Parts: sequence; structure tokens; C-alpha cells
Amino acid sequence: MATVRATSYALKLRQQEFDPVVRAPALPVELVADASGHIYIVQFVAQPLPEFRTAIEARGGTIYKFLPNHAYVVKMTPEVRDSVAALPFVRWVGPYHPAYRMEASLREQSRSAGLPAERFNIQVFEAGDDQKNAVAQRIEALGGVVDVRNAGKYLLRATLTPSQAVTVAHWDEVAFIDHWAPVELAMDKFRLIGGVDYVEQVAGFDGAGVRGEVLDVGFNYQHVDFASRPLIQHTSSPGHFHGACCSGIIFGDGTGDPAARGICPAGQGITADWYVYESGSRYDYTAELLNEPYYAVFQSSSCGTDRTLEYTTISAEVDTIIFDLDIVHLQAQANAGSALSMAEAWAKNIISCGGVQHYDTLDLADDQWDHYASTGPALDGRIKPDMCFWVDFIHTVDYPGATAYTDEFGGTSGATPAIAGHVGLFFQMWSQGVFGNEFDPNGSVFDNRCHSSTAKAFLINTGNQYPFQGKSHDLTRVHQGWGLPSVQNMWDLRDKVYFVNETVVLRPFERYTVPLWVRPDEPALRCTLTYADPAALPSSSQHRINDLSLRVISPTGTVYWGNNGLLEGNWSVPDGEANTIDTVENVFVPHPEPGFWTVQVIAGEINEDGHVETPELDVDFALVVTGVAREPLGISLPEGVPAYIAPGEPTSIIVHIGEGMETYVPGSGLLHYSFDGGDFQTRPLNDLGSGLYEAVLPPAVCSASPRFYFSARGSSGTTVYNPLNAPDATYTADVGVLIIAFEDDFEQDRGWTVWNDPSLTGGAWERGAPVVSGVTGDPPRADYDGSGQCYLTQNRAGNSDVDGGPTCLTSPPIDLTGLPDPVLEFARWWANDDQDGDPYDVEASSDDGATWVLLRRIQNVQPEWVREAIHLADFIPLTNQVRLRFSVRDTPNNSIDEGGLDAVLVSAFNCTDVIVLGDVNCDGSINVFDIDPFVLALVDPAAYATAHPGCRIDNADCNGDGDVNVFDIDPFVSLLVGG
Repeated sequence: MATVRATSYALKLRQQEFDPVVRAPALPVELVADASGHIYIVQFVAQPLPEFRTAIEARGGTIYKFLPNHAYVVKMTPEVRDSVAALPFVRWVGPYHPAYRMEASLREQSRSAGLPAERFNIQVFEAGDDQKNAVAQRIEALGGVVDVRNAGKYLLRATLTPSQAVTVAHWDEVAFIDHWAPVELAMDKFRLIGGVDYVEQVAGFDGAGVRGEVLDVGFNYQHVDFASRPLIQHTSSPGHFHGACCSGIIFGDGTGDPAARGICPAGQGITADWYVYESGSRYDYTAELLNEPYYAVFQSSSCGTDRTLEYTTISAEVDTIIFDLDIVHLQAQANAGSALSMAEAWAKNIISCGGVQHYDTLDLADDQWDHYASTGPALDGRIKPDMCFWVDFIHTVDYPGATAYTDEFGGTSGATPAIAGHVGLFFQMWSQGVFGNEFDPNGSVFDNRCHSSTAKAFLINTGNQYPFQGKSHDLTRVHQGWGLPSVQNMWDLRDKVYFVNETVVLRPFERYTVPLWVRPDEPALRCTLTYADPAALPSSSQHRINDLSLRVISPTGTVYWGNNGLLEGNWSVPDGEANTIDTVENVFVPHPEPGFWTVQVIAGEINEDGHVETPELDVDFALVVTGVAREPLGISLPEGVPAYIAPGEPTSIIVHIGEGMETYVPGSGLLHYSFDGGDFQTRPLNDLGSGLYEAVLPPAVCSASPRFYFSARGSSGTTVYNPLNAPDATYTADVGVLIIAFEDDFEQDRGWTVWNDPSLTGGAWERGAPVVSGVTGDPPRADYDGSGQCYLTQNRAGNSDVDGGPTCLTSPPIDLTGLPDPVLEFARWWANDDQDGDPYDVEASSDDGATWVLLRRIQNVQPEWVREAIHLADFIPLTNQVRLRFSVRDTPNNSIDEGGLDAVLVSAFNCTDVIVLGDVNCDGSINVFDIDPFVLALVDPAAYATAHPGCRIDNADCNGDGDVNVFDIDPFVSLLVGG
């Protein structure tokens, strides 16, 4: 079962996010759907399930695309719409208005008359030619010009006036419209830093058999460095330095200058002209690469459409190409020194390539981003770029001339083919079974290739990260991506790798679990999950369609979620929440504890089919784990270990036993436990099937100190343990229950109030999903717990930081009467640009707000989500009129301050022993198995305490007189026989 998540009903449209049941945005009348339209948004009460799809299709609806949250865009007649709206699992049905199908600039242009015609990309809902041809014919009848009838699987291009574009946006075939943009152009040390020379010297990898395409604006076909394997022209192309340099970085063989030798000097380069691709269907051209005479394993592009912050129709088309054709595609991010990037780079399935300046040295310590290359994150918070490489002092082939070279090529235009060359060497390694993968020794590199998502996962997993701390660091995560590619790391880790090459298929809410052995003194454990995701609607503000989450559990139960802490540093941070944003997730742990680690992939949402080879709604994925070894057996705990054990109740723990070099001996799995510090007792594990077992800890009393571990035996006689060095190391738990006095993830209005000092001119507290476009300062781009909403200071685009104040956010009353040591926990965000001490104050009141006590003052911290904990009894009396207050201010008004609050929890820990008269062995039942323990309690209380450390002897006091003696015999017999 996948993890439980809070539900948000905000429709995540690029134009605006809103709950359609609560309110809908006001739209210009010309951008509202009219009676002729049949395209609707259908929102469900929960995430879409296959049964929901079936019911809609059975009534005559055509499901087009997923739209977060919990919605599909559906084509329906009015009669079908009414029938669908009446379904019990349908929450809301409304039109997919033309306003939602247009980029913001076009919506603005539509308000002005007489504007000239421009070229637009028009995305239709259905693949193939029918809808594109129908739209093209209607555009021509409208007076527009169809520039490219087949510009992609779902694309055509046309020149229209803004008013004509509005008309087109009303048509049922049209999913989205945005502006077309013209093309933008975005070696010896290169071979050393990524281990290229290393793998050639130790294993002979030089790109032989690797075939890849360079998509660019022109090349140098006469250069001597291509004479041994002339570049194959996929399309005719002119001469140009840009493509000459890019192709030389990958495929130049160094004939004219050994210092300019490319990364795959024995590989076969293929070239294609960007303008030819643009004049036709990029989808169709790319599909040709999978056939004779090309057989390419990757495509590298250092040019693309004009820079944007948005996920556009072009981004969606590229996602479709990679999802359908399963070919690795690498794309230059751009060279804006900001998040403005080529539209292709915002695609989820692509490898987006950023850049770092290396100043012509091999010393990584002096490398800097320094506001040169374009960066992430994407507007929906996805981490971009995926990888980086150097952008300066690139020595490579030039144009014109058969022996022309340059030292001045650079930008992400140079970084992209460098990364692509490393991908090529990976495919050569894979084709020879270097990673323990199956391969055909008589097959080509193309024949033996893995899935594109697997290649991407290997590249990311084995990269060399630049050290950094914090989001403001010059080489922070969204500047460097997942680091520099390293084929040396790939080679050195070849015997320490576990992978899934899209061979596992998950249906909704299922999970894949594998125990993996980490040896002592292993430097690092690295886990990478990637998956190909269907294209998103450009109208959506969330671009992830399906959601798979990575969860990694240490031998002692520490949980790591994918990407948690990796925006702020190189290594993962324990705990956190499931990542619901990225389609690439990593867990990186330095110096991992030895033993069996549990790696899980959890299917939290499957909204569209991600594994089209089967008829079911399901999804596949790539998983790469390095720093692991195959061992006899693996014992893992998929759901972790309990932190608390309820008194007087048995506790169930799920155990997974995975076979390695030996098979599991049935019945050998044991739970070992001790409650009193004495000898361990054992209980067999209950077989649940599919490698899962249940261990049941017997009931414990409040004074107990439970310790426990697990063991199993393999077919060759090897006994393995979890924890690894048990019984010297064991799991522990506290006996008691966690009492939740108050909890709020801010998805609903729980009665918080805001008071603003008259001096406040901006930045008041308000609840909502973070606005991530154009906000002043450094506000959060997402909430803390992944539920969707939080409290922020003036959550809108533009100049919205805190000015003056304070602005005070006050909780509803909280009853803490009788709670032992209640703890306040909360996630806070505080960004204070000049670190001048502007405070984020946390206060509490025990008299309903009449007086306040300062609990904590937060100042001069990094702009990031941080979890805080405060013991309230240290500050205030515990009454039923406790309120919390969170206040921020900028006084004097001389800073840019942004605040956030999320995941507020007030809880306490308590334990009260449970007495069940007659259940003297504490197994939850009164039966014949209680007779011997009763007799023992009667004649030797000390021996009883030793034999049953988790039980209270009071259970034998069956007459309730406070003593265990002969007068309890008759009441015990009565309980035993049911009297």
C-alpha cells in the first residue's frame, strides 16, 4: 500500500490554481467556453482509479489528459456530461475554457484589437493526422496560414492574429496554444575530468559501436577528425561552426590534433539540421533514428526554441517523443544566468544539461556557475538541470577548414555534447554486460541498449557532485543538477550495482521492495529512481502526471525519502515526506551503516498509463543503486520499526526476506525479543506470501524496555540477522501511545486568524499553495509536507515581501489539560536577505490570548524549511485555552523578508498499563495457555516476572483484591470457562 496523503482539490492550472467547488476565476467573456464546446474538466473525490475511467468511457466520454489535482480533461456531449456528473465519485464537472488553453501573453493580446498575425504552436488532443488536418482546414477557412501541418505527434504550426487564435482555442480538438519561437544557440581536460581517458586505458572503451545524433544548425563534413567515420547526414545541413564544435566534442577522433580528441572518438556521428526538423514533425524525424541506417542510442541538441520559464507545447512534445520512442535525448539548458531556459529543457523525460565555468583547470575547487548558464528549478518545482559540464575553454573541431580547431567554444552548447559523450560510453559498457546485465555478445550497441530511463538513472547516480551547502550557494542543486558525469565511477562501481531496467510494473498503490546488502566501510550508498512520464498539459501548473516515490530504510530503521535534503546539500536528510514533484528522485547516504538496506518504489499516483505494453493502468521505472553487494539472504523491514508500542497489546511488524546467493529455508525466520534486559526469547514469523512475513511482539507493560531483532537461515546454512550484528545491536521501542492534541497541514481552514499591525504595508500571512513565479525575495516554492498548502507572507507574484509589521498568525484554542509534556512541532521558513536580525517569533498563551510568552525567536537563518520542536510545559501552564502565535516583521523596513509555516503538530507521549484479568500470558486471549503462567504467578512471582517480562502480575489478581493468592483460583477458573 502506498503512503497516505492529504488531499487537495485545487485544480493546478497555469493561469490560476483554485478549488472549483469553492470558487472559479472570473474570465473574459470571449475566453469562456460556449455551447458548442464539448471539452470538460472532471474532478474526482480522490485520485483517479481505473474504475473511474471505465465508468466515464462506458457512458460515452473520451478521456484525454490528466489534470492535477484528481481530474481528467474529457470530451463529452451534454447528455454524457450530466450522466458523469451524477457518478458518486465525481466531485465537479466544468468546462475546459479557452482561457485555460492559452499562454498568458496570448490571453493579454486577445484584449487588444488590430494586432498583427504571429506564428503559434497548436497542440491537439489526439495523436495522428485527423485532428491536425481538421484544425488546419478550419484555420485556412478562418483566414489563417498553416505553416506546418504535421509539426509533431500532437502539434501543428500556424500564423494567426490573436483574435483568430482565440477562435481556434474554442475548438474541441485544441488542447493548448502558445507562441512559436525561433532557434537559439545556446577537449583534453574534458576527457580527464569525467574519467574518459581512464576507462579507455583500463578497459578500452572509446565509443566503438556507439551511434548518436547531433541536432544542430550546421556542421563541418570535410574535417579530418571525421574522415575515418564520415558523419551520416540524417538531413541535409549547411556548414556552421556550432554543429561542427558539438559533433567534434563527441565524435572527433583527434587526427588533426590529439588534444581535440572527442569523448567517443571511435563512435559514429549522425547529423541533422534543426531547421529541417522545425519545418516538419520532430516526432517523425526522431523515430527514424531507431531504424536503418541510423540505429542511434542518443540524440544531443545544443539549440532549441527561445528561452522561457514555462512548460510549453514544445516541452510536452519532447516528453511524448521520449516516452514513446524510448531514446535518450540531451538538451542544452541555455546561457541566461537565470531560470530562463529553452522550452525543451523543461521536459521531464529529457536530460537537461546545465553548465559550470572551469577556467581551464582540472581543479574542481575553483569551478563556478557565476551567473552564466541557465538554471532551474522548473516552475512546478522540479529539479533542473539534470546534469552539468564545463562551459568554457573547450578545445574542439571548428569551421570552416579541414584542420580548423578552436579553444573558445563553450556555453551549455558545449556542455551538452560532453554529457552526451559520456552517455555513449555508458551504452558501450552496457552492451558488453559490464554491470551484470544480460547482453548478446553478437549484438550491436543499439541491439543491446537499455531503456532511456535506465541510462539517465546510471548517469545521475554515478555523477560527481560539486560540494555545496544551502540554496544560495553558487553551485547549489538547481545550478549544477546532479553533478558532472563520470564514466570512471560507472566502471569502478560496476560490481557494486543493483538496477531495475523497467522490468518491474506497478499498479496503483503498489510498491516494489528489495533488500540490498551494504558491506562495512562502504563510502556511500546511492539510490536513483527515474521513470518516463506521459506529457503534461501545458495549461497545468503541475507537470508530473504519475507519481512514484523512492523510500530507503537503513538496517536500524532510519527512513530516507527521495530528494529530501538534496536541494540544500550533497547528502540526504532522514525522515521528511514522499516527493510528489520530481520524476527523478535520489537518496545519497555517506558512510552507510553495514547491513541490509530496504529500497522501495511506491506507486502513489498512476493517473495515465505509464506502461503501454499492458492493457492495465500501470507504470514501470528504472532504479539504480550503487554501493551494494549480493549476499546470501536479505532481511528488511518494508514499513520500518515502530517507535512506540501500545501497552498491553501485541505489535505487528512486517518483515521481507529476499533471496540472494541462497534460498530461504521455510520456517527458519525468527523474531528475537527481550523486554527486561534479560535473555532473548523467540517467536516464528508468520508467512504472508510473496516474501513477506509478520513478526508479532507480545504485549508489553509501561516499565518494559523492548529490544528485538530478526534472523533467517539460507539453504547453505548461513544465518543472517537484522540488524547485521545482532544481538549486540538491536531495535528498541518505547512503550506508550502518542496523543495528538492538535494537527494542521493547512489544507482546510481550521480557524487560524491573522492580525496586522497598522504599520504593515505588505506581506500579511495568508493560506495557499506557494506562488512560484516572479516573487520578490526567497519564498518557498512548495509547502513543507507535500499536502499542497501552507501559510505564507502575502502569497502572490510581484513585490510581496514583509514590510513593517508585525503580521501575526494565531491558532484556534488547543486543549492541553492533563497532557504530560506536550511538544509543539512545526515547519518554518524565514528568509531575511540582509541577515539584519528581523525576527520570526513563536509565542504561546495559556489564557486564550490575553497574555503571551515568547517560546523561540528565529533570526539570521537560511531560507529553507526547518522542523522545530518546543516543549510547551517549559513555558506555560497547560490549560484548555492554549493558543499559538507566529509573528514576523521587517522594522525598520529595510530588508526583503519572506515567511512560511506548515505542518503544525502538538502531541504528548503517555503510557497506562492495561490489565486484562485472566490473560496471564498476555497473548490477548484467556485460554488453557494461561494456566501454567497463572500457577507460576501464584507460587513464584519472581519467576513469573522473568518468564513473562511483558506482562503485569496484576492480570492474575482475578478477584481484584490487590494480591495474587489462592483466593484468585476460583475467579480464574470462572474466567477460563467463560463464566
